[in-house]
Amino acid sequence: MNMPKTAIAIGTLLVIQGIGFYIGTDSRSVTALIPAFVGLPILSMGILAFKESARMHAMHVAAVLGALGLLAAIGRTAVAGLSLSAYGISLVIMMLLTGGFVLLCVKSFVGARRRQH
Repeated sequence: MNMPKTAIAIGTLLVIQGIGFYIGTDSRSVTALIPAFVGLPILSMGILAFKESARMHAMHVAAVLGALGLLAAIGRTAVAGLSLSAYGISLVIMMLLTGGFVLLCVKSFVGARRRQH
C-alpha cells in the first residue's frame, strides 16, 4: 500500500469534512473545522513523504497526528455522548477516518520492519 498517497487521501477527506460541516451547519462554530485542522497536517506529511529521505519521519508524524485526531474524537464523544446531530455524525466520521488511517499505518510499519529482517 502506498502510505503517502493514503495520507494525502485521508488528509483531504478530513479537510473536506471540516469545511463541509462548517459551511453546511448554521452554527459556524470553529470546532466544526477540527477535522480540517487534523487533516491538513496529515495531508502535508503525505506530500512530504514522497521525498524518499523524509518518508519514514513524515509517515510517523502523520500516524501520530492520526492517533491524536482519533483520541480527540473519542474524547469528545465520551464527553458529549453520541447523537445523530451534525456534530455527532462529524465525530463518527472523524473516528472512522483517523482510526482506519492509524490501523493502516501500523500495518505498514510492521510490514516494513519485517521486510528489513
